[in-house]
Amino acid sequence: MRTTPYDASANNLTTVVGTGTSAVTVTRNVGSLGALNYLLLNVQQNGMMGGGMGGGMTNGSISFNNAKLNGVSLPVGAFPGAASGAKWSITGEDLTRGFSLEGDIVLTGMQPGMDMNHVEISVGYTDQTGPQITGIGVQPNPAILNGVATLRATVDDSLSGNNRIQSAEYSLNGGAWMAMAAQDGVFDSVWEGVDAELSASKLGVNEICVRGTDAKGNVTAPPRCTTFLVTYQFEGFYEPINGGTVNVAKAGQTLPGKWRLSDANGVPVEEISSFAGFYSYAVDCETFSGSTSDAVEEYAAGNSGLQYGGDGYWQYNWKTPKSYAGTCRAMYVAFDSGAASPIVTFKFK
Repeated sequence: MRTTPYDASANNLTTVVGTGTSAVTVTRNVGSLGALNYLLLNVQQNGMMGGGMGGGMTNGSISFNNAKLNGVSLPVGAFPGAASGAKWSITGEDLTRGFSLEGDIVLTGMQPGMDMNHVEISVGYTDQTGPQITGIGVQPNPAILNGVATLRATVDDSLSGNNRIQSAEYSLNGGAWMAMAAQDGVFDSVWEGVDAELSASKLGVNEICVRGTDAKGNVTAPPRCTTFLVTYQFEGFYEPINGGTVNVAKAGQTLPGKWRLSDANGVPVEEISSFAGFYSYAVDCETFSGSTSDAVEEYAAGNSGLQYGGDGYWQYNWKTPKSYAGTCRAMYVAFDSGAASPIVTFKFK
């Protein structure tokens, strides 16, 4: 065999066997083959070759020499597998608009009786798409600093090749890819729920990415990413502010806001940088609904400012304006993690 070009514009597959005046050309209209990225050359040799002094029979040999695809040399050489039948394939090349395969198939050995050698060329399209990632999320969100959070996602190949899921991995903040587990204990279907435990060691916004691999070796590209927040363990508020009900206060008085911050292990947060502001916004006095986008920063009375009492205990003396009389407001403390305390409501006399 010398050349086997496929002309996608005419849907013709042409095979040229031999060289010079002895060359035989066969052209066949194969119709539209659609998307192509897979080429298989299957050679079946039915012959045997004579042995040595003992007169035994041994298999011949098959090789594919001077191979070129679209003019580019391919490192093929000898076929793998048994000499009586061998296959060679190439996957991942875009062959949709046509291709030209050249080379010499060399078969050695005697051809007994009416046995015929057989060469078959197959083209098609194989899955080259990685699984889809859906339902990615982290719980709890926000996670508590130095605690553990659970990452969950779904790896689905049903719409991108319908192959069994082989594995799943995650990367936290651009770090190394780490294995995830199948929620049912084994990767054995085209759709898998997966999970992994994460260490919440970075304060603030964290990025988590997930990718899957199917049984064909196709990997999700690009990975599916989302973010989650890591913040402090908040304890409070303490008297005189009550977080479980509507607080009634006199406008113009100073209200000490008290709270405690720690990590997931109870270790106190002592950095003053943890405090990012004391805020309030107007709410309806019937429904106590309002918008945090209207929040304004509140200020401390005199020079009292933010105070640290040790063991993670903090206090901010809120000097409420007299203009709040007859109104209702919601209050919260913001932290440098990007998270905030629970919201507390007030009715001012």
